[in-house]
Amino acid sequence: MLPSSARRMSPTRYLSVRNKKELKLSIITDINKQLKLLLGMVVIGSIIGIENSQDFGCVIGLEMLSVGNLIFLIISAILIFMSINTRNSNLIIKLLVTETIIWVLKYLFYKDGYMTGFGGTENPINVVYDFIAIGLRIWILLRLVNSSKLNFIGALVIPTLIVALKINIFALPWFSTKMWELEDKRTDKQRIQLIGNYNGTINEISNKQLESIKIRIDSQMMTIETKQHLNLKEKYNFNLDYPNFGGIGTDNRQEYKIEIEKFDKDSLIMKFEEFHDEKYRLKLKTER
Repeated sequence: MLPSSARRMSPTRYLSVRNKKELKLSIITDINKQLKLLLGMVVIGSIIGIENSQDFGCVIGLEMLSVGNLIFLIISAILIFMSINTRNSNLIIKLLVTETIIWVLKYLFYKDGYMTGFGGTENPINVVYDFIAIGLRIWILLRLVNSSKLNFIGALVIPTLIVALKINIFALPWFSTKMWELEDKRTDKQRIQLIGNYNGTINEISNKQLESIKIRIDSQMMTIETKQHLNLKEKYNFNLDYPNFGGIGTDNRQEYKIEIEKFDKDSLIMKFEEFHDEKYRLKLKTER
């Protein structure tokens, strides 16, 4: 028996409306499969580190352990999951548009991986992954809005433009720039706070012997005074690259990497490394 709304329609119009509804339902069912694929990409990509890559130069970021990665993963996963579990096409569009805008902003302003290696070039794996990720989102949205033959072209052109924008303008994202500025400020502050005189002991790791030592640090020089013979010079150029990492050397050549393990107003614990092996460990007190 026909529903009451159908009785007021001609048979031809009723069949036309019914076919349109069935077609729309079929499209949404098919789109659900693509949304599940997108959700899988987001989850797996976040786990392996490609979704929110923080690789820069020769530094490999630990994306899965970062707060940013978890936040973006949760946002995308929730919005896509909600899209999968509704048959309302308008709601799916709103949810996916929101997720896509957040994803593109993250891609342009947060994600690294486009200035890697010694040459500072984009990682091709990142480029391919991001192109597919954008393309899949655009393809789904275009199908929901208008299932025309232009969907395929749009799903190729729009990702190409966004990826080209990333490579040529946003290869070094705003987030990384701000983080470096903060890191530089922290390093400068640490360098100033380290200036002073210290005395304590130095342990040469190879023979496990403790010797007394006095050290003076200023902004660019470290002066060392010991009573025993150690393979250390009296003066070194002192450089701090990060708040707790740097190096000492002479004649523009770094001889030891230094790592500050603990530093407060009363004490300083640091180690000197040579060829990635710990050479000396220093436990010092601040002279007042």
